[in-house]
Amino acid sequence: MERDFIEVYKKEVIQRYFPNHAEGKLKQRDFLYLIDILETKSGANISLSTLKRFWKNEYTHTPQVYTLNALASLLDYADWNAFKNAKPHPATNQIAPQQVANRYKKGIPVAIGLSLVMVLFLGFWLIKPQVSTIIIPNDVTFSVDKTVVHGVPNTVVFNYDLTGARADSFLIQRSWNPTNRAKIDPKGNFFSETYYYPGFHWASLMANDSIIRKKRILIESEGWLATAKYHRLDSIPTYLDQQGIINQGMLYARPQDYQAAGFDSSKDMVVSYHLVQDFDSIEHDHYRLELMLKMDSSNQAVCPYAEVRIIDEVDASWFSLVGQGCEGNLIWKVDDQIINGQVKDLTTFGVDLYQWHKFVIEFIDGEAKVTLNEEQALVLPSLKERGQIKGVILTFNGLGMVDNFRLTKPGSTNAYIDNFE
Repeated sequence: MERDFIEVYKKEVIQRYFPNHAEGKLKQRDFLYLIDILETKSGANISLSTLKRFWKNEYTHTPQVYTLNALASLLDYADWNAFKNAKPHPATNQIAPQQVANRYKKGIPVAIGLSLVMVLFLGFWLIKPQVSTIIIPNDVTFSVDKTVVHGVPNTVVFNYDLTGARADSFLIQRSWNPTNRAKIDPKGNFFSETYYYPGFHWASLMANDSIIRKKRILIESEGWLATAKYHRLDSIPTYLDQQGIINQGMLYARPQDYQAAGFDSSKDMVVSYHLVQDFDSIEHDHYRLELMLKMDSSNQAVCPYAEVRIIDEVDASWFSLVGQGCEGNLIWKVDDQIINGQVKDLTTFGVDLYQWHKFVIEFIDGEAKVTLNEEQALVLPSLKERGQIKGVILTFNGLGMVDNFRLTKPGSTNAYIDNFE
């Protein structure tokens, strides 16, 4: 039954993310942590109340397929069916030997009847038409174009020709997110999607679960772009005037800049500075990112945080600082490794965010080295080749400031340097 698989799923999530919670009871901050990971791994917007109901079995019907598919991403499965197919069916009851014997005797007539039913079913199955084999002609085409060269919002147009192709279903997956798929008409040739954030994606044309064509999508920011939203899961942000976010010799959107965009900066907020473009052949496995950052104390959060996210051609890595006392909330991602401040000592990265800090991240010789204020603070393995760097996103839960931004390829002249002068 589905509920049995759900119980197996929850045990595996506990083992991976909360090994110190053997009893399986999660607190509010644990649910918020899982929501963060879900957003990153699947892009899905699962609410706190939905996740709590799922975890506490407070639902009358099986959760929606969208929810289950998104949840499967926490354990690195493409969807819920992939998770179930990788598991033996959970045993729901333990039956005493005598009960087994009694049931066996009583079940003989039933077994004979079931056998006859199976014979009839197999006979029908053998003569009925079989599910069509996937057939993909060599001349199937798939192309991607943007309605805007640079900037957001940006509608991406997908054109395809599936003439002669056969499969049970055809889909377009618009990013790395396996839940971000849409069925398409194989007799048609057009599909579109609007992107509200700069980023790098691989779009896939799919037959059933197989990728048959793949195209890259780079939604460039055209320099630095500042976005603001009241909640990190909001799908459409407020855009700030790009001409007004360089102030006092730094990257800094001021309260009046938010007001001009119709955004109330006195409320809880999430601010991001996006720089997404084709950098000059700076590779994921050999780069150095250096910057100065702080937050404006005029809008203070209970637990302030600043996150540096680096986008490559596969996914993203991110590193963050938090206010002192909030270190247990830290969540890092290095390639596919999730580093949780609840079970890994990241206390060095609890700082006074209302003061300037120099943050340096280097990926060199199979290692990720993080330096804070000229002191090497952490070294982690980085073993995967993930192509070129395609973007950097700097996020704050308040008014963030950035200065002396340098993205370089050590040993070469390839560099992006911005002192915001």
